[in-house]
Amino acid sequence: YRRYLGRIGALAAGILLSASPSLLFHSRYIRNDIYIALFVMVWSYGAFRYLEAKPGEGRRWVAVMLLGMAPAFVTKENAFMAGALIGAFFAGLAIWRVIGPRFFVAVAPLLFAAGAAFWLFESGQITYSLVVAGIGAIASLALLVMWLRDEAWGKLRSSRAADLAVLMLTLIMPFTAPFGHAALGWDPMAYATNTDLLRSAGLVLFVTLAGVVVAYYWFGMRSQERMPDGLTWREWLGAMGAFWLTAVLFFTTFFTNTRNGLATGVVGSLGYWLAQQEVARGGQPWYYYFMLSALYEFLPMLLAVGGTIVILRRAGVDGHWDPVSTKDLPVNVAGEAPGDDARVELLRVNRATFVVYGVWWIVGSWMAYTIAGEKMPWLLTHMALPMGVVGGWWFGRLINQIDCPAVRRAGATWLIALTPALLYLVFTLLRMAPFQ
Repeated sequence: YRRYLGRIGALAAGILLSASPSLLFHSRYIRNDIYIALFVMVWSYGAFRYLEAKPGEGRRWVAVMLLGMAPAFVTKENAFMAGALIGAFFAGLAIWRVIGPRFFVAVAPLLFAAGAAFWLFESGQITYSLVVAGIGAIASLALLVMWLRDEAWGKLRSSRAADLAVLMLTLIMPFTAPFGHAALGWDPMAYATNTDLLRSAGLVLFVTLAGVVVAYYWFGMRSQERMPDGLTWREWLGAMGAFWLTAVLFFTTFFTNTRNGLATGVVGSLGYWLAQQEVARGGQPWYYYFMLSALYEFLPMLLAVGGTIVILRRAGVDGHWDPVSTKDLPVNVAGEAPGDDARVELLRVNRATFVVYGVWWIVGSWMAYTIAGEKMPWLLTHMALPMGVVGGWWFGRLINQIDCPAVRRAGATWLIALTPALLYLVFTLLRMAPFQ
């Protein structure tokens, strides 16, 4: 991640994550969240390297992405939350690069409807919540169709970010069968009888075929002239095979538990997780993770807030902003494209895109886990992770802005010692339980 955070930023992020109380404790505990943290990091890194890959190198980074994505979905169900955040970001990025600020207008009905639907759902009015969510989705879709016609649609079909979004969506389509169970009033956790299994198998087959159709249209029906180095239909088939071979092997314990393994893994995983949200294990208030972060993750939280403010201020107004100074880039990145202005600009844009992704990752994780019914202390790891990444980047940026020769000439080197003293003071104040 040095190419996106800078050398000092990556080092600072590594220290923050290594010293994170939630990550440190739960990596030694009987929880699988630390594996999800690793897989999401690999998943994200592979995706961003694909965006900037040279001709002929993209497939390698798709493979790296799958090395994070496939194990994540067989490890724990919150991979669905991580996948939704990552996939939504790349879909939004692709559309933004085509229609610009109109993107916010297009998603406004969906966001408003989602908020209203959630309120109705919590009030027990499930049917009305589905109707409101459907109306919002249709309104947003209509705006996107209106603005993504003709030449704009051609640009979207030539987008690497769109390729990633479509690839992620179509790979996990079989997992979405429980939504069909909910719509039809069936129990996704029922697989004791042949009727239950046939229902689940039928829904899985339907959503899988839908994913295949979408993938064939996107990758198979796209001319090579439009995107010579884009993913092809054959490559999608290879990715689909690798992803589901991994899933099937682990769900069935290497084919020793085929029937129940497939039922509980493909359908039961998301079905069980959705059902648990109503149970609301833990019984914690909505501000639970804010309380835990203030007590245990205050340093990455403070740094992440500072970094988020900088990113929102600079990325939105300065089209040429580079979040990493040239002197802090690794030598192989800084000297990767001497004289190739287009390549240099692509790398700069991808660095700026990554830190924006970091903000999206933080905000999305906080919202998702705060809204989710189940609130447990080990889930804080999934908020501490992006906060450590963005906080480390911002700390590295602050360090790089210090004019060390000028500090030495002014005899002010001693001021550096105030930083750990200030951190200790903040920690001591927080230990006094100011939130009680």
